[in-house]
Amino acid sequence: MFQRIWKNKKWIFLGICIVIVVLLVKPILIIEFIKANIAWIKDFGMFLFAGIGAVVTILAYRRARTTILQPIRNEVIKKQSEILCDVLHLCQSPIKIDTSLDYLKIVRINVLQHLRELGFIFNNREEFYSDIDKNISGFIYCGDSSQINDFKIISTFNSDKQKSDEAIDLGKKKYEDAKTGIVHVERIYVTKLYFECFEKLQNLLINPFMPSMLQTHLGQLLKDIEDNLCIHLKIELEIFIKDYFKKISHEKEYPNFNIVGVFNAYNHRRIHHNLIIESLNDETRKYLRIDEPWE
Repeated sequence: MFQRIWKNKKWIFLGICIVIVVLLVKPILIIEFIKANIAWIKDFGMFLFAGIGAVVTILAYRRARTTILQPIRNEVIKKQSEILCDVLHLCQSPIKIDTSLDYLKIVRINVLQHLRELGFIFNNREEFYSDIDKNISGFIYCGDSSQINDFKIISTFNSDKQKSDEAIDLGKKKYEDAKTGIVHVERIYVTKLYFECFEKLQNLLINPFMPSMLQTHLGQLLKDIEDNLCIHLKIELEIFIKDYFKKISHEKEYPNFNIVGVFNAYNHRRIHHNLIIESLNDETRKYLRIDEPWE
């Protein structure tokens, strides 16, 4: 190998000479280039410095804006953390939300109250009625008409005119209609426990700090809850009352019934909240970064 290099020593010497000449001539060429293009180089330098200044200004502005808005952002995060903790607490599991909505007791008081409105009297009725009146917090209107028939309008001035003998006894009318198979449930009575849970969910939904994705899930959950009562429970109550009157007409006596059976039929029909609760929990935990490792 060294022999080959030695044989080509002339070419190596020539290459070294060329490099030396280039190194000597290069400074002269650079100087000539600068002299010939001094105006262009000056403009380019000014443009470069102006660009650097603009970039530095923008970065400084962004940093200052972040610093100024950081306290506001921290306050928003604090508020969101509080309400999202409430979401996690309220919607820990489908069983917890079902218990909070008090579905079983709602079915029980609606069965007894609607039979009571039809004029049926039960053994231990004082105990039943006391329990119903104690637990009912209000009702949801679910009738087909825009007017609630059994609401009385109180006049501003008392009238001395004798009330008409043709006033309709709505309880008796409902009873006669039910005997012919016509049943319209217009009210779903709700308990205090249900009302408290539903009100909490509504307050979370309209909270201005609630993230939009979670608002969508909460809105769907509230709609499912309303449909469970105003549609599915209404249907089951009407079926039960019709079947109850059929039993009376066939057996000529008041049949015994099990409210748990009514609840089982309703529970099979209603919308279950498993999927929406899981989505709410997953989205909330992801938003709060609960499961992310600390660095």
